[in-house]
Amino acid sequence: MEQSFSSKVIESTFKGFPIDSYGKTLEQFLATKPNLFTSNFQFPIMAIKEKSLKNNIEQMAKFCKSVGAELAPHVKTTMSPQIAQMQVAAGATALTVANFWVLYYFAEAITCLVIFTASHQFTSRKKFYVFTG
Repeated sequence: MEQSFSSKVIESTFKGFPIDSYGKTLEQFLATKPNLFTSNFQFPIMAIKEKSLKNNIEQMAKFCKSVGAELAPHVKTTMSPQIAQMQVAAGATALTVANFWVLYYFAEAITCLVIFTASHQFTSRKKFYVFTG
């Protein structure tokens, strides 16, 4: 049975969270009404307006559909399985990751095609590996 998002316990993989929030559930932490600028968040951190995020995902999905393109967003930027799930729900056919750590981070949350891109140390070419979930 999958754990609800609000009952997940904050730990070191929760990037940007204040160290003193570790060990609390998200629900417990949010109940303290933390302030982005005074609650010791670790920067850089991303703050998003949900309405804008949903609109951007919807517009990109519409554009890709209109030109016959498949979308495989690079998820390293947001490091958010929740945003990746929204992108997949909107029609993304795959997710792109840069390394095995990011692949591992998203592995439990996402069950779709993942494209792994790795720069070769001695050339500017990209190597592409495909994993299926």
